[in-house]
Amino acid sequence: MNQNSADGHPPISFEDLVEQFTRQCRSGKNPSIETIAQDNPEHAQEVRELFPAIEAMECLGAADESKKRFQQAQAKFDLNQPDSIGDFKIVRKIGRGGMGIVYEAVQQSLGRPVAIKILLRTSDDPKQIARFEREAATAARLHHTNIVPVFGVGHQDGYHYYVMQLIEGVGVDEVIVALKNPSVKTPNSELRAIVSSLPSRIGSDDSGSGANKNYFRTVAQFAKTIASAVDYAHGQGTLHRDIKPGNLLIDTDQNIWLADFGLAKAAESQDLSRTGDVVGTMRYMAPEQFAGSPDQRSDIYGLGLTIYEMLTLQPAYDLSSRTHLVSGRKSTRSPISPLQKITPGVPNDLATIVMKACELNPADRYQTAAALESDLDNFLNDLPIAARPPSMFEKAFRWCRRNPKVASLTGLAAALLLVIAGISTTAYLRAQTALLREQEQRTRIEIEQRRAGNHQLKTEKTLDISLAALDRIFERLTPDTLQFDSATTVEGSSGESLLIRNPPVLSADSAALLQDLLETYDKLAKLQVDDPRLIAESARASRRVGEIHRQLGSLDDAATAFQLAINHYRPIPNSHLEIAKISCSLGDVLRRLKRDSESKQAFGQALNILGQLELEPGLGKDKTQVQIQTARTQYLLAKRSPPIFEKKPPKPKSIFGGIFSPPSRESHKRPSKEQVALVSNASRILSKVIESDPNNSEALFLLALCYREEAKPGDEEAIEPAFEILRQLTVQNPNAPDFQFELAETLIRPGRPSRNGSSNEQVNLEEGKTILANLVNQHPNIPRYQRALSHAYHKSAMKVLKHARQADLDQETAAIAELELALKTQQRLADAFPDSDEFKYWVANISGNLAEALEKNGKVFEAIILNEQAVVLARKFIEDEPSQVPALHLMIQLHHNLARAYRRAGDLYLAEEADRKEKDYHRQLSKTRTQDEPGEP
Repeated sequence: MNQNSADGHPPISFEDLVEQFTRQCRSGKNPSIETIAQDNPEHAQEVRELFPAIEAMECLGAADESKKRFQQAQAKFDLNQPDSIGDFKIVRKIGRGGMGIVYEAVQQSLGRPVAIKILLRTSDDPKQIARFEREAATAARLHHTNIVPVFGVGHQDGYHYYVMQLIEGVGVDEVIVALKNPSVKTPNSELRAIVSSLPSRIGSDDSGSGANKNYFRTVAQFAKTIASAVDYAHGQGTLHRDIKPGNLLIDTDQNIWLADFGLAKAAESQDLSRTGDVVGTMRYMAPEQFAGSPDQRSDIYGLGLTIYEMLTLQPAYDLSSRTHLVSGRKSTRSPISPLQKITPGVPNDLATIVMKACELNPADRYQTAAALESDLDNFLNDLPIAARPPSMFEKAFRWCRRNPKVASLTGLAAALLLVIAGISTTAYLRAQTALLREQEQRTRIEIEQRRAGNHQLKTEKTLDISLAALDRIFERLTPDTLQFDSATTVEGSSGESLLIRNPPVLSADSAALLQDLLETYDKLAKLQVDDPRLIAESARASRRVGEIHRQLGSLDDAATAFQLAINHYRPIPNSHLEIAKISCSLGDVLRRLKRDSESKQAFGQALNILGQLELEPGLGKDKTQVQIQTARTQYLLAKRSPPIFEKKPPKPKSIFGGIFSPPSRESHKRPSKEQVALVSNASRILSKVIESDPNNSEALFLLALCYREEAKPGDEEAIEPAFEILRQLTVQNPNAPDFQFELAETLIRPGRPSRNGSSNEQVNLEEGKTILANLVNQHPNIPRYQRALSHAYHKSAMKVLKHARQADLDQETAAIAELELALKTQQRLADAFPDSDEFKYWVANISGNLAEALEKNGKVFEAIILNEQAVVLARKFIEDEPSQVPALHLMIQLHHNLARAYRRAGDLYLAEEADRKEKDYHRQLSKTRTQDEPGEP
């Protein structure tokens, strides 16, 4: 980079020198700042002062780019964490350090709890491993009552680790958050206990400031203890280099500990952390650390910022602000706000101590941790501090506190003299003060008005950007009720175009992420209380979270989210239609949860709102939406749910009939007159909408569902309009899963005519299975797609087995394969939803049918195993009132199958035992039915 005139070239400009240095930093090189300064003496001073800050900023930029890869490595490590390492059994994760993850473990040979830190294997960098081992060695040499001791270090199965004493406590950073938000209840019992044991930060004292001096003295005592530990480490030739609230632990006995020497620099380890390396946590790093030359005063700076944060409950520097990075190591200007400006109640001496520890210029700070400890001790003992000599007034005040009687008499005399002297000048001072106040007030009002205007403009722009970003995330993660395809067209440099599909990312993780985003809306709302957009966005976000939970089958979570959305919408003007839509969705969820009274109440609320909206004049475009929503609400209110656990299901009529028949959408009970009227009225409303708007997909879709609901099982003529509409919608919208799903549901109904007009139920079943298989492949997290596919496989196989000839082995083999697919799909649902009795019941049901088919096919022992597994599942439903009768039917059939299979296997004893149990369940079923029947008059 030397281009001086000495070698024939003109001197390089400082701007070009900065550009070359920045380019080398970004390319991964490590240019020497001192060499550049020596080669360019005309710019040497500027190079030495500015280039360290430029180098630090570029390092931070590179760290930002690698942050995503580092988080991915953390996630991968979490998924593959070991159960034990050597003599240590892992119990749980309790935190992360600078380079590794900290777990609670048990040393099995001694039976003692420990903390074990394992190196995060983001790379096999020898330098990183050496630094990790140095951390353990450095910490192991430190024996101080308030430094977390290290017991041992090791390496096994590719993991580098070291073992520490387990501190039953929490980090100071967690304590600060809990104190800052006292209304938020934390699930961490240790944190609650520690926070409750500390003096309250807000109290009452003689000054009326509302501050609690006991809290400030407690913080000063903690700071004094850590200063003593830091001074001890410095005496051992060790710098910590990363003192921050997260590396200070408070245990349940109110002892404070210094932990995590992950960035510690030992005197004999210069080769691992050479001068020039920028290490530490950005928010708590001293300016000289960005230049790569920290010393003992750098640790004092980090401790000062930590005390500041404990006293104010907010960081000295905002994370987005980097003024402290570029201020320079020689700057005497402190960019942080004065401590007493943030927290007025902090005692003057304590504020002076903290601000001196936080000076940007190392020469202006305490030069040793012992000096800081001494001043804190003086403050705690009400003695003068060395940070600055006490003024005459402060000396007199302290003397008065030590000699209250003499001071009171002297003060009274002095007060009388002051009163006499003050009276003579009061009139003049009042007149002058009034004039000055009036002038200052006018100037202040003008300045505040200009500031308010600029601040409001900036705030509104920031709010617009934030809402747009959050909305894009929701659009990506949340499917609409009708999931139409979204896509992005990318134009190439040569004019070519590429269409990129954007399917929604629907999963439980999506719901969790969106739940976190709801908190972001709440935080924005606190900053902009009167902005109606934030309230509306929060309500819309809650509704979308509810839709995700409903699609994923988490019905209780969906009901909670929908109710929250309704509460958010209520204070918003002109939001009645949205409330009606969400109330309808809530009613559907509650209906599926069998909470019938609550469901009817939610549907009734929706219909009342919609009825009032229809009477309002000037609806305009909203009128169509009100009509469609009214029809949807009436359809869902009248919809017949499939019978899951009825009191009296039909008796098994044959080997493949009765309780083993696959489920259909129709209930065994006929619809009531009220249900018929509701569906009929919904059809009329939708027909009128379609007359004025023939291409309204939403209205056509709902009309098809109404036609299907009105049709009786096997009524081919009545179901035909529904089939034609759904076929048309799927052709026009090939990427709308709801249209495809309902078409498949219509195809697998009994009695559906085929395209050529003849009744060919098996052909329709095959088409329905194909559609459902594609939906499950594209959307593996939607349970209703898997449930429908399982029942379609089951139904198709049972029809073949029921009507196949004995000699048609190929058909039987294919049917058995379909039953196995049905069982596999249903088992996945049962595993994903362990609390669902319906999914478990159908696992047992399908297992019994598959076992019977295998036994007929000659696979007797496989049939016995499946039957026994089904018996274990079905037995759990016997004591459950809603499922008792169907479970008894199932147990009768299973033991009947078992008896036959055992006889074919030659085990007569077990066959007789199965016969006996079958009779027992018959008697229990008869007794249950007798109890259910009404008595004689």
